[in-house]
Amino acid sequence: WWRLALARRSGRALTPVNGYEFDRGAQALQITDEDFIEVLQQFIEFGPTTSLGGEGVRAGLLEGHSRVKLAAALAMRAHPDRAYMEPLLRTLENCDAHDETLRHALKLAVREHCRDGELFKLAADSGPRSLIVEVATALPTSEAAEFLLHDLESDRSSGEATRLHHIARYGRPETITQLVAIASERAPEDVQVLAAIYGGLQESGVVYPKELLAWATQAAEGLLGLEVANRHQWTFLGDGENPFCLQERKCADGKSVSVISSLNHDLKGPEKLTGILRSAAFSAPERLSFWLCGHQGFPNEPANEKNFVRLVDQKGALLQKALPPRDDVCQRIEWDLSAIQGKQVRMEIVDGDDGRSYAWLGVTRIEPAVVDVATFDSDATRQKNLRTLAGILQYTAPATLRERLAAYLPPRPAPPPLPVSAEQRQQLDALIQARAKAFASANPDTQMGKVLFTNNCAICHQIGGAGGLIGPQLDGIKNRGVDRLCEDILDPNRNVDAHFHLHVIKMKDGNAAAGFLRGEYGQVVELVDTAGQSHRVSKGDIVEEQITPMSVMPPTFGQTLDEKNFVDLVGWLMTQ
Repeated sequence: WWRLALARRSGRALTPVNGYEFDRGAQALQITDEDFIEVLQQFIEFGPTTSLGGEGVRAGLLEGHSRVKLAAALAMRAHPDRAYMEPLLRTLENCDAHDETLRHALKLAVREHCRDGELFKLAADSGPRSLIVEVATALPTSEAAEFLLHDLESDRSSGEATRLHHIARYGRPETITQLVAIASERAPEDVQVLAAIYGGLQESGVVYPKELLAWATQAAEGLLGLEVANRHQWTFLGDGENPFCLQERKCADGKSVSVISSLNHDLKGPEKLTGILRSAAFSAPERLSFWLCGHQGFPNEPANEKNFVRLVDQKGALLQKALPPRDDVCQRIEWDLSAIQGKQVRMEIVDGDDGRSYAWLGVTRIEPAVVDVATFDSDATRQKNLRTLAGILQYTAPATLRERLAAYLPPRPAPPPLPVSAEQRQQLDALIQARAKAFASANPDTQMGKVLFTNNCAICHQIGGAGGLIGPQLDGIKNRGVDRLCEDILDPNRNVDAHFHLHVIKMKDGNAAAGFLRGEYGQVVELVDTAGQSHRVSKGDIVEEQITPMSVMPPTFGQTLDEKNFVDLVGWLMTQ
């Protein structure tokens, strides 16, 4: 070290540090932090030396200032050594909680050391539990899975989904058997716990344990039994995905309450989803009031009256009807039912608008409480759990149970799109030219264009950090120019980046699917189909895969966006 210090003082270039001895008297030579950091950086590049690999790097971590500690942590991460584990754990335990950069570097160094099974056991024996749990969930090793299982055994909880998934993916067969036994005993009715374990096993590609399938079967039969027993719950009627959920909204009197809403932001394109939510039968009171919010199409267009709340008798005959106020804030509605008081009736919340925006409604504060908004939540959770179990058991459940679960199976990936014919190509060329010409003489409403982007494009595309990343992010899109934008929106298959080419897969059951390959997780691929829905497909179920230079983006915006809306959208994009 003193030789390095003298080399620095004399202006000579530092050479690789092989052979230099560490001397604690070096501080007397006033080696600066910059000297120390440069030597550590050389250590990262050239590897351990006889002395620096031990004492020098350890001294930098234990005795240096924050910047030196950071360089030492990076050096230890680059060249793991058993001698570094104890000082890494000690430094991390005493590290300033506000020094996030150093803490992160130390955690990465510990993780890198723990890839060695013996070093992981050393850390598990001497390190703080919370840290080792965090490190273990990032280690793709059977030792990490075994540690997490023992931790699960000791804390008596059902376990976080991330940890359960990790144990299932990387655990040895005996570890997985123990995991299923513990989880099914502690949380026999928690379908999300079961799903986390199933997801990990799916990614590992192993055969699903019979104990797990038996647990799933029992859970499904129990939930289906509740479907029959709890006739008083709300019932969803529709062919597609249930859009209804509970969410907080404000009422005109200032109260903020839970609302049954058809605008479920957890779903893809929620406003396009439709269906009916029907209550159980009840005796009509003399008067019935409730609070209603929602829309009937774009505010600047006539009300389409596709969304409404209605009261029907047992035969379905219409008795009362209320339209949403075209407002996000709930307004009070009151019906005079004196003429039918005591008659058996049902309330139905109807979302019949499949538009891309301003196409939802919500209901709350039903008085008297002939039906309860709060009961919807348990019913929605039950149906969500049945959809999960239907996916797990679709090939293994007994035939009678498979039939009962068929209604809850998730939709299959969308089929591959048909190639564009020569005639369709001519039509697209003409449409692109017409829309570009219309834009040249128009005065676009950029505010409406932003709304259109949010409702039509933001599911897949991101601008300014807002939106999805299924497709390319679009910051600076105005640089493409109007003509290219018209092409990209109306004919997305014309210019497709290779990263976003369509993957077409054929599966063992004879079905075909197509989509953008978002990622691979062990023995599972995640496919985003042409409808924007994400699907996890086991590699073992795929018999053929092809890549074609087509886009996941549907070539339908020429039909779904009229000329004015298209101009508004392009107008806003040209400001980005």
